[in-house]
Amino acid sequence: MPQENHAFLAVLAEYTAALCHTIQLLKAICEKLAEKSAGGGEYSLKTYEKDVQDYQRSARHYMQVGLRLNTAWDQLRGTGAPKVGGGSL
Repeated sequence: MPQENHAFLAVLAEYTAALCHTIQLLKAICEKLAEKSAGGGEYSLKTYEKDVQDYQRSARHYMQVGLRLNTAWDQLRGTGAPKVGGGSL
């Protein structure tokens, strides 16, 4: 398998893990809000704000990895530089 394939697959695995982590954080926030709105559980504003910050940090990370994934995809396809204004995948 060519080196470009290995590089692409490594970044794809990192992207997938980062995206899954971000989704899990969002799911946890939604579950806590749903539980609180149903009258059960306690979800303080301070905890909510911390959870949102963690989610936003994770989202920024997966988007940064996504840019690297687009670059790796372009290199795999042999097109060189990433396209401006849109994803390649």
